[in-house]
Amino acid sequence: MFYWVLLLNDKREKRRQRYKEKTIKDDEREEIKKLLIQSLETTKPNTVRELVSGLEAQEKSRESVLPIIREMEQNDAIILQEPLLEITPPPPARFRDYFFKRNYYSYEHWLVLSSVFLTLTLVLVDVRSGIFFYIRYVIIVFYLLVLPGWSFTAAIFPELDDKLRFLERVATAVGLSITVLVAVGLFINFTFHFSPVPIVITLSIFIVLCQATATALRLKIARDGFIFKPKSDEEIMEN
Repeated sequence: MFYWVLLLNDKREKRRQRYKEKTIKDDEREEIKKLLIQSLETTKPNTVRELVSGLEAQEKSRESVLPIIREMEQNDAIILQEPLLEITPPPPARFRDYFFKRNYYSYEHWLVLSSVFLTLTLVLVDVRSGIFFYIRYVIIVFYLLVLPGWSFTAAIFPELDDKLRFLERVATAVGLSITVLVAVGLFINFTFHFSPVPIVITLSIFIVLCQATATALRLKIARDGFIFKPKSDEEIMEN
């Protein structure tokens, strides 16, 4: 009988201990939720990392904060979204600004033209040893796998906005570069002798034409605000 009494007391003590631990965890979760809401209202962090770092400064561990953030997101208490891109300045309205001003468009122009010039030089000059031998392959790989698609993408999507993010633009450039390279290789194979010089010259012409098209479209966007003239309300009603 005495043994059963001890056993029952032990079970009751364990229940009390579990209840006490659960109460402490619930209180801690509620405290973290309050701190999260307070941090969002006062400090207004831009990222989840900043939000968690703010609570770590108040001696709250990352492992205890992250599950609560996920729970609050699932319950629509907070809304998490991808970071917004910085607003890109509009394209310049003057042609010379694409070469002599410090902006993205000028950097892109000089990068494209410099890569074309360097690639033509390294292909025409036979380099078989030394550091220029390795530089040659690095520049030519960039020229073949990135530059044609990048200039083609700039001609198709001249505006820099969130419709095509930077990583998406890079992935599109690589995919289009491979497609253009295959098409140019087939063209060279059936027209000229298949060798590096005709391929590089043909790709250079294609890249320069695409870059010129992108510049012309960006100039029109800067001056008129559109590429193709939008229809007026009267024209829409007539159609």
